[in-house]
Amino acid sequence: MKISEMIEKLNLKILTGDFEDCDVKFGYVSDMLSDVMGHAPSESALITILAHENVIAVAMLRDISIIILANNRMPDKKTIEKSCDENIIIGVTQLSAFETAGILYNNGVSGKYE
Repeated sequence: MKISEMIEKLNLKILTGDFEDCDVKFGYVSDMLSDVMGHAPSESALITILAHENVIAVAMLRDISIIILANNRMPDKKTIEKSCDENIIIGVTQLSAFETAGILYNNGVSGKYE
């Protein structure tokens, strides 16, 4: 699924300016960064409520395509600046993590990877 499609389906507000409209193959939901570091696949959408700077570092480590902040969580200015510096896309949705994952799954984003 393209990020532009995610914007439409999830009513995402992109906080990081310009972005490459890449394909996202997988989805991963977690609010524990150690779990994300150990298990999230590259080229995935990370769905979380964690809106602090450490999530950017983990996204870089795992080559995450987009961070989707559920429940209308808003990061601080420093986190947004860090994401822009590192070319990590942050999108915010009013939907819950559960609803977000369901919509992505129903539109072809897989939760399975090897």
